[in-house]
Amino acid sequence: MESVLHRIYIGSLGPVKYYEPRSVEFWKQNEQVNAILEKWAAKLGNEDQLDIFDEMLTVYIHMSDLEREEMFQRGFNLAAKLMSEVFFENTHEAK
Repeated sequence: MESVLHRIYIGSLGPVKYYEPRSVEFWKQNEQVNAILEKWAAKLGNEDQLDIFDEMLTVYIHMSDLEREEMFQRGFNLAAKLMSEVFFENTHEAK
């Protein structure tokens, strides 16, 4: 079995790349958002307005990706600090 570090390096293990929410509530709300967006786009009608709407959504999605990346990094850092603390305590108790 390949190590986790190797799998991350070759790109076969990407926590964000292969992640899909499992929550039923998430998917219900996703359907609601899509329905609202379709209604909104239909009301805009004008091609220029649709282009601006699409541009706004693209920027918002990019912002959301950046936010998730930062949250992942923060969570990983906290987990690493926790493991370091546990290891430090265990090595000092053993002496």
